[in-house]
Amino acid sequence: MIAIIAILAAMLLPALSKARNVAQRIACVNNLKQVGTVFLFYTNDYNDWMPPRWYAGDSLTWYNRFEKAGYIMFKRDYKWLYCHSYVTPEQQAEVDQFPTATNGSMYIYGMRDILEFRKMADILRSKDRAYSVPKKRDWFSDTKLKDRPLQDYWYYPDEGDGHTVHLRHMRTVNQWFLDGHLESRTLQALLAAHTYAKYTF
Repeated sequence: MIAIIAILAAMLLPALSKARNVAQRIACVNNLKQVGTVFLFYTNDYNDWMPPRWYAGDSLTWYNRFEKAGYIMFKRDYKWLYCHSYVTPEQQAEVDQFPTATNGSMYIYGMRDILEFRKMADILRSKDRAYSVPKKRDWFSDTKLKDRPLQDYWYYPDEGDGHTVHLRHMRTVNQWFLDGHLESRTLQALLAAHTYAKYTF
């Protein structure tokens, strides 16, 4: 009987693990959708001006700006500003106790590395190779710091050092695009859009 139970467990565990991973990916997609919706609300209300990931003029990050403008309350809404599948129990305990913008930047979705206000219409019409086709217009993403097991609030889509996209969901990365759609991108799809993308698994 014990041997039969062990065999059944061995057969079921991979399926249960896959189901858990799928559920985590779906939860992450839903969180990213809320982030993208707030981004679109802000852009619409501010005459098509998109916020940068950080702006030197006032030192506000994208999520600080959303809070200052009244679109989110950080302590209330923080639960959907990051991917829960890539936070250790210790980090989660820290987040639950101190959900502030200071440590929040280390456990939060990454916004594309833009350091100035840009009109969305200009990006959508741009001939710049960085934005020239829809598949290149990912704007929020699962991220990871290069040498630490932490998410971060910005990333380089094509190249750079330190802040990369993270293919954490069964070797796919969840990304939100300027046209409002989301994708769980495979590495092949990511590199088709950004040939020199920096990434980690």
